[in-house]
Amino acid sequence: MSWLRGVPGIGLSFYAAVNLSRCGWSSTVLTTGGQLADAKSVQTEVNEEEVDFLDQTPEQFFQGYQPYVKVEGFEVWRRRRPSNTALMKTQAQVEKTHTASAIYEYRALGRIPRSSPDLVLCAWLDMQFRQTWDKHILFTKMVEPAASLNKSLDRSDVQSNVSVDDIVHQRATMLRELHVSPVLYHHGTRYPFPLSHREYVYSVHVRQIRSPHSLTTSISCTSLPSTIPPYSRGLVRVDHYVQRMDLRADKDGGTLIAMHYFDDPKGRIPAFVVDWAARWGVPGFIRGVEKACGVYGKYLMNNT
Repeated sequence: MSWLRGVPGIGLSFYAAVNLSRCGWSSTVLTTGGQLADAKSVQTEVNEEEVDFLDQTPEQFFQGYQPYVKVEGFEVWRRRRPSNTALMKTQAQVEKTHTASAIYEYRALGRIPRSSPDLVLCAWLDMQFRQTWDKHILFTKMVEPAASLNKSLDRSDVQSNVSVDDIVHQRATMLRELHVSPVLYHHGTRYPFPLSHREYVYSVHVRQIRSPHSLTTSISCTSLPSTIPPYSRGLVRVDHYVQRMDLRADKDGGTLIAMHYFDDPKGRIPAFVVDWAARWGVPGFIRGVEKACGVYGKYLMNNT
């Protein structure tokens, strides 16, 4: 299983374990909310859109969360949150819901060794490449902007007479420029039998946070209450998903990651499935991302 957008995680619930693959990642998460048409006025769910997660101390970043799991260089914390599908009026109802069908939001800190922020960004947001290694993807396609902007992702535009690192940097630059304003995606994620597969309509926004001593790439994914594209037959449309992942180069040639993630997949999933997926899906997804980073350069060289 994948794990905790983007993006891709960490100690996740079943939902995170399966769905973070959507944004394609593990490590550090973010959140936002709103309509694509009004994306610039959207506020993040934790109201931290201007905060660089990697400038916070671990105590600040994990405030209000409980330790969950440490694995593969990542520390994952979580806090319970009732499903949006349940209407609760008393504390007793809240506690009952926590026992029966609670879902969690997660925060994770860690690093991916031997991979630059450019490489991590590409492994997550290069959707053509994602579909070569992420087995949980049913489909993923750009809804907006139109084909005129999508042309900027044509690999024929990448200069082939340069080093692999330069090609990766060129590709990452293209992806950042494409997502400087929110871009709308339609994404399908596989769930294990007998559960129905899920689909998402969400925006992706990439920005860079500069300080005198650092540069952080911040990637935000936000589900949108949209009926365009139309609902897919046999799939459950997820209405509430937010993820943010901050990336920063470390002194050893790796990438520091801080992530915030929340996903309400709807429906009731057994607690033992949630616990199993959260604890074992995370390391599997991390290994998948690291492996993807390791072959991305070769993939670009073979597709330019």
